[in-house]
Amino acid sequence: MSAAAALEAIDEGQDAERARAAVKALTLAVYDCRVDR
Repeated sequence: MSAAAALEAIDEGQDAERARAAVKALTLAVYDCRVDR
């Protein structure tokens, strides 16, 4: 899931499970970026 798709899922707020998955994906992406430093 891209960051844009994740933010769109959160912004729409209609599907809680999709929003949870989006937050998880974003969190893991941020973590991966920070670990590489």
